[in-house]
Parts: sequence; C-alpha cells; structure tokens
Amino acid sequence: MKQTRTVFLMTSLFLLILWSGCSENKNAATANFQFNLQKGKAYDYVMDFDMKQEMSGQNVNTNMKSDYVMEVIEDDGNIKTLKTTYKRFAMNIAMADKIIKADSDAPDTVASGEISDPSQLMAAMFGALKGKSFLIKVDKEGKVTEVSGLQQIADAMVGSIKVKEEMKPMVRQAFTQQFNEENIKELFSQSFNIFPNKPVKVGDSWEKKLSGTSLMPMDMTTTYTVKSIQGNFVMLDAKSDMKFTSGANLTGEQIGKMKVNAKTGLVETAVYEQKMDGQMKMTTKATVTGKERS
Repeated sequence: MKQTRTVFLMTSLFLLILWSGCSENKNAATANFQFNLQKGKAYDYVMDFDMKQEMSGQNVNTNMKSDYVMEVIEDDGNIKTLKTTYKRFAMNIAMADKIIKADSDAPDTVASGEISDPSQLMAAMFGALKGKSFLIKVDKEGKVTEVSGLQQIADAMVGSIKVKEEMKPMVRQAFTQQFNEENIKELFSQSFNIFPNKPVKVGDSWEKKLSGTSLMPMDMTTTYTVKSIQGNFVMLDAKSDMKFTSGANLTGEQIGKMKVNAKTGLVETAVYEQKMDGQMKMTTKATVTGKERS
C-alpha cells in the first residue's frame, strides 16, 4: 500500500511539473519581438482594402488589391533593405452613375490608338506597374525609414502608356499623387511598424503613433496587446483611435487581429475593420497576408 501511494505521489508530482512547464512555456517571453525578415529570403505580401463611403446621400464603394514580392537584399544589423516588386495592382470604384475598374492582370484594352477614358488610363498605369521594383528601408521596430525608386517607375510608366504627349505631365502627376514616398510609407506602416523591439509575453501592451500626411491625412494611435503565444507565433489584438487632420471632419476607431511570426516578424495574417464618422461615414475592411517563398 505504501509503495502504491509513493508511486501515485511521484506520478502526480511528475504531472504537476510537466503541466507547470507547459504553462510557463505558453506564457514565456518570446525572442526579441522585432522586424527581422531574413537577408536573402523573399516574401509574398497581399493587401486587400474594401472601403464604403457615404456623403450627402451618395455612396462610393472602392476595392483595392495589391500583391508584392519583397526580397531582403541588405541588412546592416539595424536597417533592412527590401527590394519590393509589384506583382499585381487592381482597383474597382463603384459610384451612383459609373463604375471604374482597372487590373494590371487584365489584358490591354487599348489595342491601338490612344487612351480615352479613366478606366483605360488606370488599367494602363497599373499594367505599367507590374514587374516594377522599388526599395524600402525598414528598422527593427518596422518603421519605414526610406523609399526610393518610385521616380524611375514613373518615368517608365509615362513612357509606355498610350496618351497624347501633352497629357503625359498630367499622367505623371496622377501617378505621383498615389505612388510617392509618404504614401508608400503609410501603406506599409500598419503591417510593419508594429514591433516594440523587445521580448514580450501574454498580456503585454504597447502603443504606436502614426501621422498620415497624404494617403490618409490623420493621426492614429494604436495599442497592440499580446493575446496568446503559440509556438513561433504571436497573436495580437490591435485597437486604434483615429482623427483626420485635414479636409473632412472625421474621427473613428479601428479594430484588428494579427498573427505574426516571432522569429522573422512576418505578418502572416492581419484583419482590420475601421469605422469613421463625421462629415461623412466611412467603413473600411482590410486583410493582409504574408508568406515566405520556398
């Protein structure tokens, strides 16, 4: 009887230690949680935005989809340089009286002659983007510190599309309004600039502040909270307070959930829902997916 009780106690102690070890591992600090995509590796990123706007009884629905290949070509220990190549860019704008659609994967709709309507112009611009590359420099917190190469893309695009010579300055202006250094920084900030650059554990929170200047002129403060750590992955909740700083009088919030590879900082999935209210109502749903190329 005594021997049986001893075995039972030893077994119970072993299970308690095993359970305790598993529990501690689940909530243990991860490796330094930072942007750490690996030099020589390439990653596929897909961003999908679905925006609904309502103002003065008019509705505008916009969907934008962009696919990129990002290759880490340099790493000095603090800053990583990513060669970023457009795989696809598509936009669909639906208004009360018209629909404008363009997709870099769609065949050329202007077989001969010159571009004559907005859909054709957008399709030509997006088609010219496909396969073009620019460089992004990113620090350990995921902050985009520099963007270069967009001017060369603009030159190539303006030279390739079929518009009258006198229209080319207008086309260049339209391109640079959408694809400029500040816009690109803002576009990638929500996926990249999320890291505290320190070890984290379940329950940890930190803030990030972003100030949009052109693409979305607003101030945004986001609180990231570690909800769970599952193996190599950190699950984050993200809650943002937003306020437009120019133009429309709008305030709102954004709620998001993210799955991030703790080793590389790769955002494998992110889902956001944003609601703005004021002079107009605006709802945006966005998804971001990332995958390492084998």
